[in-house]
Amino acid sequence: MSQIDDILTMVRDQANLSDVDAKYSDDKLLTYIKRAYTLVSEEIQGLDRSHVIARIDLTCEADTQEYILPPHIGRILKLGEIEDTYDTYKWVVTPLSNFNPAGPGVTIEGNVLRFQPKLSADVTLRMEFIPNGDVQFHEGSVTQNEGGTAVTSSGITLDSSPTVGSFDTRVNAYTGSFIRVLDSSIETASTGCSVTEERTITSYNYSTKVATVTPAWTALSPTNTKVVVYEVVPLLTDFLAHAVALSAAISILGPEGKKARYNGCTLEYARVMRTLRNRATRKQSMTKPHMDRTQGIQWAVRVR
Repeated sequence: MSQIDDILTMVRDQANLSDVDAKYSDDKLLTYIKRAYTLVSEEIQGLDRSHVIARIDLTCEADTQEYILPPHIGRILKLGEIEDTYDTYKWVVTPLSNFNPAGPGVTIEGNVLRFQPKLSADVTLRMEFIPNGDVQFHEGSVTQNEGGTAVTSSGITLDSSPTVGSFDTRVNAYTGSFIRVLDSSIETASTGCSVTEERTITSYNYSTKVATVTPAWTALSPTNTKVVVYEVVPLLTDFLAHAVALSAAISILGPEGKKARYNGCTLEYARVMRTLRNRATRKQSMTKPHMDRTQGIQWAVRVR
């Protein structure tokens, strides 16, 4: 069962939707689940400095000031150039005062990262961030074409008409998201087989709908892959998925007037969230003060 199917089943079970099922299609339930994931993630991430951290590489060009950020970036923890040999930071971007004569260095304006002054050379920057949960859940399939470009050794063309959920048309929408191959038909000279793989989408071209993954696929390849069924989801542990399902069920049960079940889900949600809080607070904090793109430039990250 896919993670999307699993969480849909949990929501239906918790909300007891058997008598109102016609009102709640899978796509409609996924809108509740998306909002619930954002709510639960924000509550967990705000507990202390032990966060779920994701990262992407941002390709920057000389004299280009503005770059559109993926929508699910909440708070940026670090931004800098990586030394390839040891995968350590050569330097970290240090935001300056808005009153600095040369400019503030870097700011976030809505969903745009802006360098001021402009970068003087082409560079790839590593961005570590806390996700905000703004991910469009969907499940789709892709068939390999004759040119072998729909599925490559480290990429896949996403289905713009998914079987479950909605397709996100925003720039960089899926960069940093999690893609799970649920089933794939792979043919060799004499046999066929199925394989399941999970990867992080490190870059996404919204024009071609091509998602690049890291590391490269283990079994999928341009030459032997025929059909791939996949899902795009945020990072979900079992307890987190349980909390998200309960939160979505609570949002449904309130308007439905199912008081007893609403109260039961609320109590269970509090218990699950307490467990998640306890797990979070037991982790050793490894993060520094950060910048929230909704609150302007408030970085405290400095080059050592």
